[in-house]
Amino acid sequence: AGDKKGLHQKGESGGREMKKIGGVILGISVLFLFSLGALAAENGADDERAKALEKRRKMIETAKDELNDTIWEIDVRQMGAGDKGKDFTDTLRFKDGTIESDKLISEGFSPSNFSVRIKNDDVIIWETMQRDGEEGVAFWRGELEEEVMRGVLSWHIDKKKITPSI
Repeated sequence: AGDKKGLHQKGESGGREMKKIGGVILGISVLFLFSLGALAAENGADDERAKALEKRRKMIETAKDELNDTIWEIDVRQMGAGDKGKDFTDTLRFKDGTIESDKLISEGFSPSNFSVRIKNDDVIIWETMQRDGEEGVAFWRGELEEEVMRGVLSWHIDKKKITPSI
């Protein structure tokens, strides 16, 4: 009888251990499923980010295409107080992913590549830096909105700075 009682007690403690193991497995299963849900949500967010980036990339490509093969007659006005009367008219040409300015070409500057960004889904912002082969550097930043071009040319020559506005 003593042996049976001992076996019976082992059986009861074995049942408790099975319940503990079952509880642990259940807990692990819940954590695993929760992790899968979080991973799926993260993947969904990644998909949304990827779609947004692809949309932005397409908008930039469209903007570059919109600028390509265009010619702009611009009025350049000096911004410094001592530079009154030095305003000029210029022609900007966008061709094959580059920009050139008639005025800067005549000053020894080469055409250069330009970068494009989009602001508020409808403003094309383009920027470039041109060198004249010596010490001159020109920085352009333009905004095209509803067929109106505005921007700034910051022209550095021999450590002097000329900042006209277009």
